Amino acid sequence: MNRFPEGEYLVSDKRRLCVCTIPKVGSSTLAYWFWQIHRFVPPPPEIEGTHPGRGMSRGYAVQTWGWRNHPELDCKGYFKFVFLRDPWDRLASAYVNKLVNSWNYPGAQRVILGASREIGRGRRSRRNEMQRIEAGISFAQFVRHLAGCDLERADPHWRPQRLFLGPTRWDHLWPLGEMTARLTEIGQRYRDELDPEWLDVRSIHPTEHPIAYDRSLSRWPCVAEWRPRQLRALKRYPPHHAYYDAGLRKLVGVLYRDDVALYRRITRGGAR
Repeated sequence: MNRFPEGEYLVSDKRRLCVCTIPKVGSSTLAYWFWQIHRFVPPPPEIEGTHPGRGMSRGYAVQTWGWRNHPELDCKGYFKFVFLRDPWDRLASAYVNKLVNSWNYPGAQRVILGASREIGRGRRSRRNEMQRIEAGISFAQFVRHLAGCDLERADPHWRPQRLFLGPTRWDHLWPLGEMTARLTEIGQRYRDELDPEWLDVRSIHPTEHPIAYDRSLSRWPCVAEWRPRQLRALKRYPPHHAYYDAGLRKLVGVLYRDDVALYRRITRGGAR
């Protein structure tokens, strides 16, 4: 595959780094961190004030850092790493982020309309489509819809993580929970060149209004069948485990079996 996201990676010729970014696995944080460790290089005008990867010219990317397509990638001797996320956690996060918190995302709209047709909700018309999109679907309906989809062609936010790795042999596969520690460790290589503030991963805030989840240990009922409007009415979204009942957890484990095996290998057997 030679198209984003499976075929493009963040590459730095200056730092000799290669990072695989996967949606809903800290990809925005990784992009900002990459920009911070290159702040000695004046960014081109087209990316000033924007996400540090959007609108970047290929010439600039090849010369300094940026998105690189896999067929162009000669990363011998580069430090190559990727972060992976618990598949159940990632899918619940994608649902909240794209189907509940921002239902106008095009990929979410396609899923909502597809799931609505499957459950036979209403007549087909443009007005009716918008009503269905605004009403949304529950997490349980979302998962059941994915069960009938070709996940290899699905939206990147719920496409299996293994597809993003491509043919590259990665030096390290780390769980998402280790991102701060690992990026801090790598950043220390450049401490003599950069302001310490630029190396502080905890200072990175890629989203102005991050989604607020309940991080307490309070017990939540299962919200798998809750409608988006019910979830949006809460002060904080339920923690990710609250979106699953036993059946949904089993189904997601089957749909993402390769991701589950890979994640368990790096968390139980130690990060490679």
